[in-house]
Amino acid sequence: FLSVFLSFSILGNPLFAYASLDTKPSSKVIDESGSLTNSSINYIEKSLSKLKEISGGEVYFVSIRSLPYEKTPQEYAKDLFQKWNLGEKDVVVVLANKIAKAGIYFGTEVKTLNETSAKSIGEETYPFNAREEQYGSAAIDVNNRLVSILSNKGDPGP
Repeated sequence: FLSVFLSFSILGNPLFAYASLDTKPSSKVIDESGSLTNSSINYIEKSLSKLKEISGGEVYFVSIRSLPYEKTPQEYAKDLFQKWNLGEKDVVVVLANKIAKAGIYFGTEVKTLNETSAKSIGEETYPFNAREEQYGSAAIDVNNRLVSILSNKGDPGP
């Protein structure tokens, strides 16, 4: 009983949830929230792999249940970008499930994405399905819109 209690106390602490994000991940989709389906993760990883061939940059999706204290999704995406020491062609997308919003931070050499589109993705595209707790669908919607923009095929809109 004591070991179960201690495990729950340590693992249930939100500070520990962010510890694994301290170093640059090997995977391009990090599902800290446990809310993405395997099929949505596989779909996003495959499309990001194809995108890397086109753009030369890496895109990281991070799905979390809630944000660190007093952080917006945009601020947290910037924190991860800097902590992971990503390149100027790279992008970090943070999907915050509890508030159904996303944040995107990108390097200066990402010319096809702008702040307006990034904000729209975070405040319109992701929340559309995330409000209904359809996080996998919401993540795929974000992925599809972002891949279109980063592939220089234009912004299909929310």
